[in-house]
Amino acid sequence: MTAEFRYTREEAERDRIGWCRCGLSGRQRHRRVTATGVEPPLFVRSDWVCRGTWPGEHLRRN
Repeated sequence: MTAEFRYTREEAERDRIGWCRCGLSGRQRHRRVTATGVEPPLFVRSDWVCRGTWPGEHLRRN
């Protein structure tokens, strides 16, 4: 089991846009892992959405 990297709100905002293996850009979504009211709120990567519409594997490069 690997440890998930936790992002602050600002880091999650910067991590939102990335590049897919197919060569197009995409959007990274994040989910909150700390309870409401806990400061600072921490997030982990959840799903990756690529602009590519063709079938195949669309994965984030970095």
